Amino acid sequence: MVGIESAGKRAFGQTKYDISLLRPTLEGEHYKFTILLPVSEFFIGKKDVSKTVFTDDDVGALRDLIRKDFDGITYSFGAKSPSTQGDWIDRKGKIVVNEHVLFEVYTQKTEKAVAYFTELKARLLIHAKEVRKMEQEDIVIEQREVTFIPSRTLEALGKGPEPKERLKYLKR
Repeated sequence: MVGIESAGKRAFGQTKYDISLLRPTLEGEHYKFTILLPVSEFFIGKKDVSKTVFTDDDVGALRDLIRKDFDGITYSFGAKSPSTQGDWIDRKGKIVVNEHVLFEVYTQKTEKAVAYFTELKARLLIHAKEVRKMEQEDIVIEQREVTFIPSRTLEALGKGPEPKERLKYLKR
């Protein structure tokens, strides 16, 4: 993998955090981090002059890193072209279009999780600049608070209508 740190090191130089403070429990309050990782960019009207920002190898390394650290990840990688695009006006007033891979990661609601993604953003920007030679102005990483809906069995729903009727309510 060109540009990815050598074997034995963590992708992008990311620090290893205490996994027990990161992995989600899927119960109660958590954070959800969404990463919009730019894989290519072009100017409006010049799609044939597209530049690679992060490669497939970079995307794979990020996916693997997060999967190991959080026990799972949701992402939009693998289609013939990324399904998420965004555009912005650069410092020269030109419209730039980025194609993104979207990552979503659930974490425990801890300061260590925030520190992890703060560091990751900095390391991705360094990687874009130093390894990919792209002057990436920013990488969007969004943090949200989420509460997981608790699992309930049919029996836990308590007394009430007959089982078939209770199932009808669950299907709504």
